[in-house]
Amino acid sequence: MSFYVVHQTIPPNTLRSAPVSVSFEAANPVLSCKSVRFPKNAAMLCGIQVCDRNGIIWPSPGSPSQWITGDFETVLDDSSVRLSGSPFELKIRMYNEDCTYDRAPEIRLTTEDTK
Repeated sequence: MSFYVVHQTIPPNTLRSAPVSVSFEAANPVLSCKSVRFPKNAAMLCGIQVCDRNGIIWPSPGSPSQWITGDFETVLDDSSVRLSGSPFELKIRMYNEDCTYDRAPEIRLTTEDTK
């Protein structure tokens, strides 16, 4: 089992159509738990997607128009997803449509050998 924490600051005016991304290699083939903690006053201004090499796997596989959003809350999903390929690459895509403030959601991911 491996744990990953992504705490990336998203600059203002980062559009959904041009999100910032953070990529890394996962140690295990199954993404077993995903959570994102949104900062106060995010109010649908920022969102994230989790992708593997074949595309979006959270919030909804293959749906580029859906994003995980929230305001001063944690969104959790403990359903398991088998990652594509080897090496197992994860990419976090993030937007921030606030025109004034940075946003910094905290993303936590867990991978396992099998589920």
